[in-house]
Amino acid sequence: TEMGLAREGDQYADGTPYVVGDPIEPIIYPYETDETRLEAKLTWAVTNSHRVIGSYADTQLDQMNYRRSGSMDLRSLNPDRQQPSTLMAFNYSGVITENFFIEAQVSKKEYSFLNSGSSWYDLINGTLVLDRARGTRYWSPTFRIKPGGEQRDHELFTLNGTYFLSTSSFGTHEIKAGYEYFNEIRDVNNYQNGSDYRVSLSQTIIRGDDIYPRVRNTGSYTRIYWYPIFVPSEGSNYASDAFYLNDRWVASPRWTFNIGVRYNKNDAVSGDGSYQVADDSAVSPRIGVNWDIKGNGKFTVAANYGRYVGRLAEGVGNDGDPAGRTASFNWSYRGPAITADVNTPTEDLIPTDEALQIIFDWFFENGGTDLRPLRTNPSIPGFNDILDPNGSLKSPFVDEWTVGFGAALGKRGVVRADLVFRTWDDFYTSYQNTDTGQVEFEGRAYDLAIVRNDIDTYNREYKGLHTQAQYRFSDRFNAGLSYTLSYLEGNLTGETSASGPVRGTANEYPEYREASWN
Repeated sequence: TEMGLAREGDQYADGTPYVVGDPIEPIIYPYETDETRLEAKLTWAVTNSHRVIGSYADTQLDQMNYRRSGSMDLRSLNPDRQQPSTLMAFNYSGVITENFFIEAQVSKKEYSFLNSGSSWYDLINGTLVLDRARGTRYWSPTFRIKPGGEQRDHELFTLNGTYFLSTSSFGTHEIKAGYEYFNEIRDVNNYQNGSDYRVSLSQTIIRGDDIYPRVRNTGSYTRIYWYPIFVPSEGSNYASDAFYLNDRWVASPRWTFNIGVRYNKNDAVSGDGSYQVADDSAVSPRIGVNWDIKGNGKFTVAANYGRYVGRLAEGVGNDGDPAGRTASFNWSYRGPAITADVNTPTEDLIPTDEALQIIFDWFFENGGTDLRPLRTNPSIPGFNDILDPNGSLKSPFVDEWTVGFGAALGKRGVVRADLVFRTWDDFYTSYQNTDTGQVEFEGRAYDLAIVRNDIDTYNREYKGLHTQAQYRFSDRFNAGLSYTLSYLEGNLTGETSASGPVRGTANEYPEYREASWN
């Protein structure tokens, strides 16, 4: 466990006081991760020209006593957390004629979280307690165990064909055309803990392995949080369709061109199926030219341009989707103080279950969730945080230009250098200013945030020199070397290790921001 650093009043099990600031001895417990994998693959050569491959993978990940970061006690552990997943795929490849080939693939992945969270739904056992001084939590597991768990599935279908065309006047062509369908399915109601409530304390008192709440009733020392889900999710669908066409044209021994285009169409529906999260499309051109200066492969010059459109980020789309997301309300506690003196003898300390009963008795006797005033403004998904009503959320994209030179080192080696330039656009952001307006809740106005794509606030540019060399000294010995010199500049990272894609916030309250203040 993570007990944090000792504070005044903390004691060892024998009653000896801890030195303030020393690490508190953690509770040792058994932990086990067991992963079982079953894989199967079958290849069927129907004829010499047609082949079918089927593959299946089943993974069962079991975690005994799984712990979230900052958990102080054994009650916060998940005793039997499971993450089963299955992946099934079928691939077909066929030679239709001597110059026409096709390939198709269909795959489906099912991924679940089971037994992840609290199995207690009642106010006392299902309420998680936070210790802000140590940055820790205890008493009840984070999140809530739900029947059927959480599902995060994928579906993919691809179909493409390749046609080789040779002409006497216009060179040879390798023409590829295809279709892709991808659907991200997320069936999650993101309950933060068993009871929907959390109690946040300024400090706890540790005596041996036992943790006691210190509940003060002034200021904001003790806070009650409520995280309800007002709109249950029935499963969101983030589907995309793509069509592409590409021609690799060898016009002559010295000139080769690559000309292509890709069309992407997003169709994302909210978790309760009530509205469209995204209904946008994008066209991505691809063009390239390769010049063999002498026609013998000795020296080559290449130039390329391409636009690459990313998939729609489901996490950002959820920022304005109320389905399956928790609202947030919080209050300052004004009931009876509990163990205000950290040096109270251990036998006189109030245990956590009794303290929570006192806290909630006061809370519901004074109106419960109708108690006013709130400590801070509430956050209600789909109410004061919405998707742009005047336009669809779009996928970000990057444009890339490259210019390169390559040379052969005799018959055994090659060296190449490429200049690469990339720019990004259509970042995710939220706008919250005097133009976005306000919404009213219980007679009080709250600032409205609009989740949409950025217009001109964010930028990112990449400049790079990519070099590589390879040389075959003998039939058994090859050597290679690569070196990249690059420079990336921008004003938005756009993703984090914990959340993946995130929205920028520079357009929130711009009247309180100025670059010179940085």
